[in-house]
Amino acid sequence: SYPGVSFIEKEELLAKLKHIIAAREDYVDRQVTRLAYGNYYTARSAIVNSRGEGIGCVLVVINAKKIDAFKANFVRVAVAVFLLTFLISARFTVYLARHFTVPLTRLMDGVNALAAGSMPAQVDIRGTDEFSALAGSFNSMVGNLKHATGEQQRLFAEINLLNESLEQRVTERTRTIHEQSEELNRQMVMARRIQHALLPARLPDIPSISLSFKYQ
Repeated sequence: SYPGVSFIEKEELLAKLKHIIAAREDYVDRQVTRLAYGNYYTARSAIVNSRGEGIGCVLVVINAKKIDAFKANFVRVAVAVFLLTFLISARFTVYLARHFTVPLTRLMDGVNALAAGSMPAQVDIRGTDEFSALAGSFNSMVGNLKHATGEQQRLFAEINLLNESLEQRVTERTRTIHEQSEELNRQMVMARRIQHALLPARLPDIPSISLSFKYQ
């Protein structure tokens, strides 16, 4: 019976107990029973023999304050576990973010600088994971590009020197040809003057005779 209350075998209570014994089930009242000694929950459980047969029922009366205290403790423990899990997850998330995003950011900076035409320095990613291997390949590629760029610049410098030398030679040769052409023209003028000087300035006027001359 409840504390301070006489046990009364009500038909409704007996039917409920018989059902619990026959079904071998546990049952807890969802509603609080209010008594002079406080508020209580009633729990019932079937007693089973070695053959698995229900032979009786045990009733446990639990103070509602204990249930409320248990619920409060359970909520506090759940909140503490949630906060601890959240903190661990946040730390782990920050670690993963640094582990993945920092190397990727460095690689992207190097790639963007290379795409802009600038030869970046070595990407500093140390470790044994895929990011380190990728950084090693990127650094090797940048080194090869720097070497190829230097060789290209050297070839361009040599080509420019050859072009300048060729232009200078063409200029000198053109000047020489021009000077030779002018000298040849002067000699032609002088030869023409000499040829004209060899011819008579005028022919004698002799009656009945026609005179002419030809220089070949």
